[in-house]
Amino acid sequence: MTDSAIIKGVYADYRRVKGRKVLQIIVEVPMEAAPLVHKAFGEPTPDGSTWVAVALLNNEKAKEKPDYRLSQQAAMCCNDVRFWQFLEEYGDQDVAGVSSEFEAATLVRTMCDVQSRSEFNSDETAAEKWRNLYGSYQAWLIT
Repeated sequence: MTDSAIIKGVYADYRRVKGRKVLQIIVEVPMEAAPLVHKAFGEPTPDGSTWVAVALLNNEKAKEKPDYRLSQQAAMCCNDVRFWQFLEEYGDQDVAGVSSEFEAATLVRTMCDVQSRSEFNSDETAAEKWRNLYGSYQAWLIT
């Protein structure tokens, strides 16, 4: 892309890519910015790269966004009807339908092999499973 764009987002998470010496950074932007993101970056392709810059807008980031722990993020997702729809499509064929926060939470615990979503905060294996599920959900939202 030849045009430059500045898109404000919130640094939400990161993950290490196994087998490669890279770190994936997750920056969340408001849904209203989706057309600008698409115009600036286009669609990701497996055979190409789009170089971008990442900059901290201010050092008071904690005041802008609460520090949600992974369990809180999971709880918020389980309360979202769109997340229920995602779980129905993403989960096993045995998933007849998700129609409540309780059902979503139960399914998340099963899919991530945890007894409680609080394990996402203390168990790195559980945290990685949640991050992967949440990443798939984020990708599902934009398709």
